[in-house]
Amino acid sequence: LRVVVPDLRGFGESSRPAGFASYSRRHVCADVASLISHCLSRATDAATDVATDAGEAASAISSSVVAGAGRTSPVTAPGESGLRQRSSERGGERRKADVMGHGWGAFIAWAMASDHAHVIRPENPTLHLHPTPPNLPFHQVGHGWGAFIAWAMAMDHAHLIRRVAVLCGPHPVVFHRCLSIWQPLTLLRYFYWFLFLVPCLPEWFLARNNCAALQKVYRQEPLRPLPPADVQSHVAAFSTDGALTAGIAYHRAFLRGLWQFGCPVTVPHRVLVLWAGKDKYARPHMAVPPPSLVPNTQVVHFPELTYWMMWDDPHQVNGRLIGFLSSTDNGME
Repeated sequence: LRVVVPDLRGFGESSRPAGFASYSRRHVCADVASLISHCLSRATDAATDVATDAGEAASAISSSVVAGAGRTSPVTAPGESGLRQRSSERGGERRKADVMGHGWGAFIAWAMASDHAHVIRPENPTLHLHPTPPNLPFHQVGHGWGAFIAWAMAMDHAHLIRRVAVLCGPHPVVFHRCLSIWQPLTLLRYFYWFLFLVPCLPEWFLARNNCAALQKVYRQEPLRPLPPADVQSHVAAFSTDGALTAGIAYHRAFLRGLWQFGCPVTVPHRVLVLWAGKDKYARPHMAVPPPSLVPNTQVVHFPELTYWMMWDDPHQVNGRLIGFLSSTDNGME
């Protein structure tokens, strides 16, 4: 088993283009598609691969999470405009990429991997979309912001995707409806998103007192607090120059219409939606995608889990994911 844990643009040692326009749906999907192409070009067999997306910094995974992963070695891939793709590999011999984890998805990736996992951590995603063999699709798994990426990849690069699993991430059509005046209570829950449009203020608030607001989230929102070492590693990741601005740029790009999907595209893939009943913002009715656009969907509710569901109960959540991704039948489990 090989696990690929990349940083999204703006995080860790990834490139940080200036301006929110560089964090659009088109740019981010091109990053992921190019990374898939790079992984496939290095694969030694033609088996199915798995991709996991989430929106925060993958560089924040602490040593307690990756214990037992084995060796580390760098890998570099060329990219456009002088960008390069640097990776760290841990585990056994080089083989196919089974799991790709972005940010919080890395928790999923590590939980799904064995102690003999082979891990690649690309730190500079290339911007160039290389042609990819259509018979080597990835499974796409996304949590939180990464769910938007998973949905976008399924619509924009369907030939690269085999199955889609999303955690706490509504379908874009559902989410856009919820951010309208016709659903005022849901709109009110997401009001903080609109504060991200104010220049500099969000960065100041999140950075003040050693990222106190972020530390509060990590310690109080999950059912069990993140270990202090993990909290501090996340604080260190977000404290690097430009990291907070890059993270907020995704929201600014979304609110400026750079993640619009135009005419909705049907997702032909099998889709699994895992939904947390104690998510502070997303309501249970947001879990179900439009049947006309996503006809092959299974929705599983976890009433007692929070937005951090893969941390709250990794055994149950990853059991669902592994069962879904490893199943060979064409119907829903």
